[in-house]
Amino acid sequence: MNGVRDIERKEIFPELTLLSALPGLVYCLGFREETLREVLPALLPGIALLLFAAVSSQSIGCGDGILTLVLGLYLRARTLVLSLMLGFFGAAVWAGILLLKKRRGSDSLPFVPLLLTGYVLVLLCRLL
Repeated sequence: MNGVRDIERKEIFPELTLLSALPGLVYCLGFREETLREVLPALLPGIALLLFAAVSSQSIGCGDGILTLVLGLYLRARTLVLSLMLGFFGAAVWAGILLLKKRRGSDSLPFVPLLLTGYVLVLLCRLL
């Protein structure tokens, strides 16, 4: 849902995303039986994106930071960081294409679909 909304409106559902943090807490602290100290490294990328959104006048949106923070509850730190790196790489490629098309700086990139693509690539690499 967030990916489609990010493409269409350049925003996500922050309330729905935050609501999904509750089962994420139960999952990581209950089923994976991890302590908060073990979960914290996976939360750091989301915290970093939220801080970057605050100081960069929303160059990357708060919604992207919130989503990344919540994903840290579901994914291990390594998987999340690899997914983010691939998402940022995809954003760089997309920005390069926009530059080649001589688009203006007012164009924005939906990051959630790029993050999802990065995650799918990480999963595919694990299968190979």
